[in-house]
Amino acid sequence: MTNRTPLKQWLQGRKLAIVAVLSVVLMMMTGFVWNKNTVYIVADGQQYTVQTEQMNARKIIREAGIRLGARDVIRSSTNTLENGTILTITRIVPVNITYKGRSTTIHTDKNTIAGAVTDLGFDLPKVKTFPAEETPVTSGMEIKVVDYEETIVTRTEKVPYNVVYQNDDTLERGMEKVVQQGTSGQATLTVRQMFHDGKSAGEEVITTDLHVAPTDHIIRTGTRDTVSTSRGDMRFSRSYYMQATAYLPTDGDGKCITATGIRARHGVVAVDPRVIPLGSRVYIPGYGVALAADTGGAIKGKRIDLCMESRRDAMKFGRRSVKVYVLE
Repeated sequence: MTNRTPLKQWLQGRKLAIVAVLSVVLMMMTGFVWNKNTVYIVADGQQYTVQTEQMNARKIIREAGIRLGARDVIRSSTNTLENGTILTITRIVPVNITYKGRSTTIHTDKNTIAGAVTDLGFDLPKVKTFPAEETPVTSGMEIKVVDYEETIVTRTEKVPYNVVYQNDDTLERGMEKVVQQGTSGQATLTVRQMFHDGKSAGEEVITTDLHVAPTDHIIRTGTRDTVSTSRGDMRFSRSYYMQATAYLPTDGDGKCITATGIRARHGVVAVDPRVIPLGSRVYIPGYGVALAADTGGAIKGKRIDLCMESRRDAMKFGRRSVKVYVLE
C-alpha cells in the first residue's frame, strides 16, 4: 500500500475543492437546465402555465400540448427564457381582401383588420374597411377596402318646428284645434361629407349656428267624452261625421221589419255594421238617441239612414251631414 505524503494529500484536497466550486458555478450559470422555471403561454384566448427545464420556446409549447402552425409567430416577453417568461402565440390566418373589385388572399399574424390592411400598404386615413378596422381578424374572413375622402361644407337650412299637443277638456274627444301656427327656423350647418370610392356615403353635422329659432305648432286635442242630450249628459266612445238620409218604416218590402228583426220606427237607424256595430246606441243632434238596428244596400262606410214617422218629415230632412256619437 502506497503512503501519501502530506503535500500530496493537500494537493488532492485542493483539487476536490476546486471541482466542487466549479460545479456550483456551473449549476448557477445553467440554472435553467437544472432548475425548472415557470413559463406562461398565451394561445387562442387561453393561458397555460408550464414548469419546464427547456430553453427552446417551440419545445416548451410542444410540451404544453399546443399545436403550432409552421407560420405561427411566437413572441416572448423577455429576451431570454427565464422564470416568469410569457410566450404569446399569434396564429397566421388567411383573409380575403377586396379592393376596387379585385380580391387577394393573404396570410396575416395581425390581430385586427387595421394591421392586416396596413401590411398590404394601405394608408388607413385614406381608406375605410368593412368590417371596421378595429374588428378582430378571424380565419377566412372577408374584408372590403374602399378609398375614403371627406370634405367640409357649410349650408343654410330650415329648422323644422315642433308639433305640440295640449289636452283641452272643453273640446270633445276626437276634436282638434290649432291655436298657434308653427314657423320654421333657419340655421347654418357645418357638414362633413364622406365619399367611398368617389360615391357619397353620407354626411355628419359638425356644428349648427341657429339664426332664427322655430316656433312651435300648438294643437289642442279634446278630452271631453260626454255629450248633452235631451236625456242629460251621456258618455260616448267615439264620434263620426256622416252623410245622413231619411227613410220610412214602409220602405223596402213594406213589412216595417229591420235587419235585426225589430219594427222600424223613429229612433231606429240603418248603419254599415263595419263602422257602427248593430245593437249600438247612438246620438245624432237634431234627431236624438237612436238604436243602430238596420242596414241598407246604399248604406256603406260613413253613411247613416234615419227612420222618420212621416213622408213629410223625411222629405224635410233630405240629405245632410250629421255628427254621430257612438254611446257607451
